[in-house]
Amino acid sequence: MGKYQRNGLQISLAVIMSLSLTWVILLQSLTYCCFNRQFYQDNFRKLQTSTKVDIDAADLNKSVDCLFDYLLQRRDDLNLQVRLLSSGQKTEMFNRREKDHMVDVKSLLQRVMFSQKAALTVFVLLFLLLPLLYRRAAATSWTDYLLSYRAGFIGGIVTALLFIAIIAVFAACDFSTFWWKFHELLFTNDLWQLDPAESRLINLVEGEFFSNLVQYIISVTVTALVVAYALILLVLRILLKLSRKLRTLG
Repeated sequence: MGKYQRNGLQISLAVIMSLSLTWVILLQSLTYCCFNRQFYQDNFRKLQTSTKVDIDAADLNKSVDCLFDYLLQRRDDLNLQVRLLSSGQKTEMFNRREKDHMVDVKSLLQRVMFSQKAALTVFVLLFLLLPLLYRRAAATSWTDYLLSYRAGFIGGIVTALLFIAIIAVFAACDFSTFWWKFHELLFTNDLWQLDPAESRLINLVEGEFFSNLVQYIISVTVTALVVAYALILLVLRILLKLSRKLRTLG
């Protein structure tokens, strides 16, 4: 195998590793943000959600806990009684259509979590294969080998950040269209099209809330990616220095 072929293989594997790690970090950030109770409580106060959905703050928090526990498979249903502020009467928090939609959301979440585990597996396997791949490319120096992987990781970083930037710009310019297309892409039915006049769920997490959530997710994701890749590139830089130093001494 020629030098350029070896370098091409190493760069390609590094890009795959980089994108796999990006997917893991992105989904971990997504999970962290979407299940952050403090974020919900802060936004409920800011957006006066309690008044809009006609239930008090305590029942709002119970509703969020109920949703979280259901999506994370800690409970089997979304049956929850809440008290209306206007009348004092008790009623079901979620209607039939909302519950059916959350079945789809739960199924989607399980697929997403599976894909995260798959991406992590790919990253770990490729990382463990690095020494073996180096031995098979015996004519390649450690310096060239590390340079190839650094080039691949940088390529993966640029690709991932460019993709996130495109999504962020789209969401910032026209969030309503972004959110509509997002749901059309993820769901095969129209259960997600909830009527604000009948759905407490849609008023619980209405447009401005979701806009804040998307900004929060992007901020956390970009920060996590920058930190992770800064550490990876720092380690590669240190290894390159050691490799060049050993090569000079040899």
